[in-house]
Amino acid sequence: TMYHGALFSLLNSKEFCMIATSYRRNKIGNFLSGLGLSERVVEKKDQIEKAFRNKIDYAKVNSCIEEQRSLSRNFLLEALKR
Repeated sequence: TMYHGALFSLLNSKEFCMIATSYRRNKIGNFLSGLGLSERVVEKKDQIEKAFRNKIDYAKVNSCIEEQRSLSRNFLLEALKR
């Protein structure tokens, strides 16, 4: 159910599901949506099984994460040049 647990799962290519609270949804909802994983955030315990029906395509997820890392690195490098 925790934000850091979801990030740990992503970094280690593990299946996961989060039970949402408004705080957690705000904190990680957009990030997961950008990775195509919004179905991994559920409102109730009885929705967990449905969230695990489809396996996470970690080739796609890791590609998206690496693209975002590259954008971040480039932004920081350009900021340091100023």
